[in-house]
Amino acid sequence: MDQTLLPTEEKRWVLTWDAFVEELRRVSCLAAPMVVVSVTLYLLQVVSVIMAGHLSELSLSGVSMATSFTNVTGFSLLAGFSGGLETLCGQTYGAGQYKKFGSYTYCAIISLIVISIPVSVIWTFMDRLLIAVGDSTGMIFFSSINKFFRFAFPSAVMICLEWWVYELVILLSGLLPDPKLQTSVLSICLATTTLHYYLQYGIGAAGSTRISNELGAGNPQAAQGVVQVVLIMSLVEVVTVSLILFFCRHIFGYAFSSEKRVVDYVDELAPLMCLTIIMEGLQAVLSGQFPIIPDLTVSFLTEIRTSNLD
Repeated sequence: MDQTLLPTEEKRWVLTWDAFVEELRRVSCLAAPMVVVSVTLYLLQVVSVIMAGHLSELSLSGVSMATSFTNVTGFSLLAGFSGGLETLCGQTYGAGQYKKFGSYTYCAIISLIVISIPVSVIWTFMDRLLIAVGDSTGMIFFSSINKFFRFAFPSAVMICLEWWVYELVILLSGLLPDPKLQTSVLSICLATTTLHYYLQYGIGAAGSTRISNELGAGNPQAAQGVVQVVLIMSLVEVVTVSLILFFCRHIFGYAFSSEKRVVDYVDELAPLMCLTIIMEGLQAVLSGQFPIIPDLTVSFLTEIRTSNLD
């Protein structure tokens, strides 16, 4: 009788080498398609910048302005609102609630289509706006919408603020004494770091999905192991890319422009780009891991268990 009242010893989950390799395989399988899709989509903008850069500095700065404006007013909003699905869909899938999984997905699609309409109107009058600022160059379904926006709004605010800081730098550079040079160089640097950010974002999204699956299945200790694996992957990747960029900094600018002064300016900023890649890459992964672990997750898991009992 006395033995039954004694608290049982809690078993700790240890990340062994075999568990590390297995989790690395799972995260890699999830991250690979996400990285390919996100990087490929952003390459559409990068290719435009590269082609314009080989025409003239004016063309490069003009394309950079247009790209930054679309990122600030449109793509950042859509990416931010869709970020709420990482938590909702990941945990519902881990809990085996596949109907809710589909409901959240449909809600996100419909909501983002509605948001895209005013964004498209803004883009239609983009030239006038730039000149104006002084720059010439069912019940389940409805409950799912409510819950989607509860997660989507914080995600949108976080991503929008992050994107706007970078894009506004390019927009404001058009007001500098030598706007063609400054805008061109800044656009090259930010295009490079942003392209790498999407690679890290894919890794972070894969890790976020795996963590949500484990939390939804009631395995918080396994979720801690996922965080460790993803952080190691991220650290190895950012260090490798930064070293390659640093040693190729003298010729890197020629990929975007044939102007000697633009290439030299990029060469000077390359060490700062390497540091930015390391810090921003880790931030991209960490922002995908830790926002889904706090009390927000606990309350959501409680609701999942309650609905299972019903």
